[in-house]
Amino acid sequence: MTARARLATALVLGWAACAAPERRPAEPVEPAACAPPTGALAERIRTIVAAPTVRARLRPAAGQDPRRLAGAVAARLAQAGGDVLESEVASGELRMRLRLRESTPDAFRALLAPGEFGIHPVDDAAVRAMAERIRTRLVLAPELRLERWDDGPAEVVGEDREALDRFIADLPRPEGSRWVLMDTAALGGPSTWRAMLVGPARFSGEDLDRCAVGVESGPGTPPQLVLALGAQAAPGFTAWTGDRVGQRIAFVVDGAVIAAPQVQEAVPGRRLVFSGTAPGAVETVAVLLRGGPLDARPELVDFLVDMTRAAPTR
Repeated sequence: MTARARLATALVLGWAACAAPERRPAEPVEPAACAPPTGALAERIRTIVAAPTVRARLRPAAGQDPRRLAGAVAARLAQAGGDVLESEVASGELRMRLRLRESTPDAFRALLAPGEFGIHPVDDAAVRAMAERIRTRLVLAPELRLERWDDGPAEVVGEDREALDRFIADLPRPEGSRWVLMDTAALGGPSTWRAMLVGPARFSGEDLDRCAVGVESGPGTPPQLVLALGAQAAPGFTAWTGDRVGQRIAFVVDGAVIAAPQVQEAVPGRRLVFSGTAPGAVETVAVLLRGGPLDARPELVDFLVDMTRAAPTR
């Protein structure tokens, strides 16, 4: 590499400094206990024989421990078919050399989502009760609409997410409730955003057996997300769904609804299977949940693909 190329690389990475910053290895803290996935999920994420290495620089969120962040990122990459080759903490930032199945900034950012999981009751009755108030306000937002059925789902719907976000921000809601969005494009349908009102989470990521999260698929069958509740949470889930027959519940990851089924009967056992999710989205959700949650989303400051180095063949 010429001197000019070395200087250009340093400037792109933003790692050139007048004085050498304090550096120390970013040893992972509390690495994930889950083994790398097998079966359908492994087959879908390991689609590249060799991948270039990537240099990334992360700025932790306020109060976020960079060493703990290093462990969380390593856990996510292990579930996504990638590797951390080197990592260090310098000047409060996490600097990594890694291998990523899809070597793009957006693919890496997807792995940095907090991964907050919750199962919520959907309060369709509250939305139906305020239907006239919502319709009055919709006069000023003609690109949105209210869709409701007697004793069934009630949602504010539109193709413009920003308009929908502004609209629901001004809507009243019961104490402890919040509006969440479902993107039907992520579920394999046309691109439409649906806002539904949910109550506080009844079950969280702590109630999942995250090592049992996975993806199932077969010939001619779209991928299905598989979740499993922990042994202690499963009886409570069965009782709770039995009390909510005829009502909807929402499975939410980072504020986005991945499924909102209407309960037909008490749901026994621990295993839950979700179909109708678009390829790509299902694997991302599985990786986030298997890898464990992040306490906040860090900022991706720099991302540079090193095309001169190829990863070893798997």
